[in-house]
Amino acid sequence: MAEQSEDDDGEELQEFILDIGLSWMASKSEYPVWLSKEDYDRFVPTSGPVDAQLSIADRAVTKFNRTSVMQIGEDVRRLLGSSLPDEVIRTVWLGATKSYFDPAEHGMTGRDWLRRIEQVWTKSARRMDAAFVPPPPRPVTDADCR
Repeated sequence: MAEQSEDDDGEELQEFILDIGLSWMASKSEYPVWLSKEDYDRFVPTSGPVDAQLSIADRAVTKFNRTSVMQIGEDVRRLLGSSLPDEVIRTVWLGATKSYFDPAEHGMTGRDWLRRIEQVWTKSARRMDAAFVPPPPRPVTDADCR
């Protein structure tokens, strides 16, 4: 009987991951304040917290299968097309990230932040497939979610 490595377990679990969307991205947004200065300098991008946050979307595209990661772009485009005010989008992001990252502290509105995420997500997807064109977001049919 062949042994199963941890990598195999991760790949098997990945098959069950259905939602790698904004809620997933927000859950990964904890800025690593617990790192020592030496580890911080080693692991955190020197370009700052905006790039550190955007790198989450970039890594998701390369780490997960394309079907799973499509949700990030779909979530972003749904919110950008919504009538929600920027302040509501920002407030929800702050709540989801436990205030680890506030777009306003970096000169961005809620929609500006979503556009930055979408740009990185699209660029990353096109690195994997140069012909990638984001499909339009599917309509939200669940009344409670709408």
